[in-house]
Amino acid sequence: MYKNEDIVRILHEADEIHPHFDALHDVTPEKAAADALRKEIRESKDELKHVGTVYYISNNGDDNNDGKSPETAWRTLQRYENHHEIFDDAGGATLLLERGGIYRGFLCLCSNSAYGAYGEGKKPEIWTSKQNYADEKLWSDCGNDIWSLEPLGFDEEPMWDIGLIAMDTYTIGMKITTSLSEVENDLEFYHDLDAGKLYLMSTKGNPGKRFSSIEMSPRYHGLCCYGTKNVAVDNICVKYAGFHGMANYNVTNVKVTNCEFGWIGGSMLGNYRLGNGIEFWENCENVEVEHCYFYQCYDTAITHQADKAIQKDVRFVNNLIEDCIYGIEFFVRDEESIMENIVYEGNIIRFSGYGWGDQRINPDGNASIVGWAYPQHQNKSKNFVIRNNILSCCSWYLVFLSHPNTDDYDIKFTGNTYYQTKGIHTAAAKWTDCEILPADDQESLEKSIRMIDDNPKEIKFI
Repeated sequence: MYKNEDIVRILHEADEIHPHFDALHDVTPEKAAADALRKEIRESKDELKHVGTVYYISNNGDDNNDGKSPETAWRTLQRYENHHEIFDDAGGATLLLERGGIYRGFLCLCSNSAYGAYGEGKKPEIWTSKQNYADEKLWSDCGNDIWSLEPLGFDEEPMWDIGLIAMDTYTIGMKITTSLSEVENDLEFYHDLDAGKLYLMSTKGNPGKRFSSIEMSPRYHGLCCYGTKNVAVDNICVKYAGFHGMANYNVTNVKVTNCEFGWIGGSMLGNYRLGNGIEFWENCENVEVEHCYFYQCYDTAITHQADKAIQKDVRFVNNLIEDCIYGIEFFVRDEESIMENIVYEGNIIRFSGYGWGDQRINPDGNASIVGWAYPQHQNKSKNFVIRNNILSCCSWYLVFLSHPNTDDYDIKFTGNTYYQTKGIHTAAAKWTDCEILPADDQESLEKSIRMIDDNPKEIKFI
């Protein structure tokens, strides 16, 4: 069983986990550009094009209202979920959340509809965490520093598998997936789904008293599109989703702009933990993620992937990605599948592999951009361009590519900027012939990167 000695993840004080991590945040060459882009995204104006009837949700609303004006807004996401046939029956509509509010739950998005924000202040935040569990009355003392919680989820059912516990935001529990008997260290936790109980070791007393906030991520998506078409999402923040921040399955014409996704993932799917910021699974056509901010995703910030699919006209543009295990990920497995007209452009991807997801048991593929392609991943592609991005300081690979040596593989890197430092692992990239070139200095980094990008803007070993 994998055990990590650094059980408590205090990610902004991570010197014991990654000795050079804090210093890197302050000195990397792209810092000013990243700071400016983060500020720009977080302060984005509401420019969503409204569709059909507009409905409003506000923390000051009432679910008995008609929802058709700010003055008669609904109060909860559940009000929409219980009645979103009004969107389907009308052939589409618009849902706006009031800025400055926190809305617990999730949204299943309807075709021909738009979702965004209104009012002043911070982006409205969707948290799938049911409540703040920092209440000592909720926790029962089981002895030996083990405390139990019987969390209730949506519709008063036991919460689905908890993927993440965030205490006072930056203190992250270590999930044990085997049994309660393996919980041995402070802030390790085990979720017994059969019993409907969560167990947490707290060596400093009742966790509900020890912390001022405890948020738990159940196995829900924050946003989801199932076979939907013509959907726009703008200026929404999603946090504490144990599955994906936004899940898309067989979608067409989906555009996500000016959004924020943080503290995502960690729940189980079979024997694996997962959790992406935005995932496009199976077929997708004309999809775009632009000007969004991703951080602290257990798995990947943005990805398009499939067993068998046609993925066409995909654009990931001008996004900021920080502290996720992978920045951007792609693969298609079946030899009849293809990725066509794909563009990753103008993204800043920083510190991949340094996020809370480093408690995973397989860190050896951490990468800013990763394209899985073993015998079961064919990755046939056409007109696939990765250009003008900044890839900075991954704990393992800046780029991890391994693909069939065939004419069907058409991925071109051009004009990208690469910054790397000596991290947990020093390799910079991996590709067709599985050759790994260490990046211990400027010369070796340049040699490694130029194997995949013959026209880089800048290569710098920090």
